[in-house]
Amino acid sequence: MSNNAQNRRAALLKKEGWAGVWTAMVTPFDQSGEIDWSAWEKLVHHQLRSNVRGLVLFGSTGEGATLTVSEKQELVAKTCKLLGQDRSVYVMASTGKSSTRETVELSRMAEQAGADALLMATPAYNKPTPAGLLAHFKEAQDATGLAICLYHIPGRTAQRLSLDTLLQLSRLEKITSIKEATADLQLFQNLAHQTDCAVLSGDDPTYLASLACGGSGLVSVASNCYPEPFVKLFELAEAGNLNGAQDLNQKLFPIIEAMGIETNPGPVKFFTSLMGMGTDRMRSPLAPCLADSKVRMESLFQKYKDCF
Repeated sequence: MSNNAQNRRAALLKKEGWAGVWTAMVTPFDQSGEIDWSAWEKLVHHQLRSNVRGLVLFGSTGEGATLTVSEKQELVAKTCKLLGQDRSVYVMASTGKSSTRETVELSRMAEQAGADALLMATPAYNKPTPAGLLAHFKEAQDATGLAICLYHIPGRTAQRLSLDTLLQLSRLEKITSIKEATADLQLFQNLAHQTDCAVLSGDDPTYLASLACGGSGLVSVASNCYPEPFVKLFELAEAGNLNGAQDLNQKLFPIIEAMGIETNPGPVKFFTSLMGMGTDRMRSPLAPCLADSKVRMESLFQKYKDCF
């Protein structure tokens, strides 16, 4: 590993290294259901033009649950190659699984493939106790040299953690950021002001509000389509230009709302297909958006395609 790569990873262990917009990337599939690498390059280059902080690979938006380990490894490796050795955009791989052993194996694979950081959701389905969670994340962090973003998303995992449990987990050495996706701004604010970790919103609709509550940025779905205005909103808020941030947020909001009209990533994949970055194909059990949803999004696309 070069000195630049080592310095980049070291920077992510500090709170300020996480600040900004991270795009939760979709994974494009061709008509045969395989990863469309040509479309992937378009998606990555679309992000590079906007000064996003990083790309999050194979999370729920990237349909990680239906990708093989070898596909995930190839996604990390090819993305790092596209970004270049001295890249300014970070790569975060989603490696949290219900099994600690599987989490460790996937995390090691992502690190070896070149990832800069790891996104780890709390284990889904099996609902570990706080003691079990602590043991899980400690074993996971000890397995790699990468910074970890703890992902709290009860809507996917069926387990809502208390503030005390989140704070306890945040004290682990390599958990240096938290993606908080409940849209509970009271929890978000308490967490942001009581932990040394960077706290990122995982909820596009409360993006601006989360920044006002002490948030460090956003892991976004809609920034697959329009990364530049999401970055601009962050910059306006950081500069104290509340009126400008509110105006831009209001402009973005119809698109943000549209991304939630059906199960993610159906709407955002259809939107990126309209932009010429792959098809809206998804892997079973997910299915493309219904016709009525597509009509709504086509109308939005026509309205906003020259606005950003």
